[in-house]
Amino acid sequence: MAVNLAGGDLSLMGLGVTGLYLTGAVACGRAGRRSWTLGNGDAWGWVLIGAVLLLLGINKQVDLQQIVRVTAASFARSWGWYEHRRMIQAAALIGIASGLGVGGLGWLWWVRRRRGLWLATAGAGVVGGFVLLRAATFYHAADPLLRPVGSQAIVLGLEPIGPLVILAAAVWAAIRRRPAQGPPTINR
Repeated sequence: MAVNLAGGDLSLMGLGVTGLYLTGAVACGRAGRRSWTLGNGDAWGWVLIGAVLLLLGINKQVDLQQIVRVTAASFARSWGWYEHRRMIQAAALIGIASGLGVGGLGWLWWVRRRRGLWLATAGAGVVGGFVLLRAATFYHAADPLLRPVGSQAIVLGLEPIGPLVILAAAVWAAIRRRPAQGPPTINR
């Protein structure tokens, strides 16, 4: 089993989604900088969301999950437990879902009073859902669910939605004005 290290998704849609991830990461950086200057406490949230988008953009073209999958299959064959791969794949999928769930709950707890990050949080939830569905398609766990619509429909339909929502939220956060803090005072 050979790994294609030449690149990931070089289709027009793949390059477009990569562009969305990277543009969203830059916009999150700008929103984080703006939040830092306003002192509203949202800066680290924007940095974290931007870092995730940057990693997903890189992964879209480098295809890291394929490298991990092929390496794991090679180890499974050499160690003699390849015939038990479905059970191990299910455990990996449960681990990914658990990690996304615990991370998502922690994020929701942290962001509960940061209204400037709510829309970006919704976009991040869509991205997390896409990542979980994508992982399920790698392990064929979602085949019965996705067979009627096809996994390509999910890739084409769901993947760009999260980064678009995050991009919109980041642009809004970067350009919005400081809220009014009452009438100006004259210091003499």
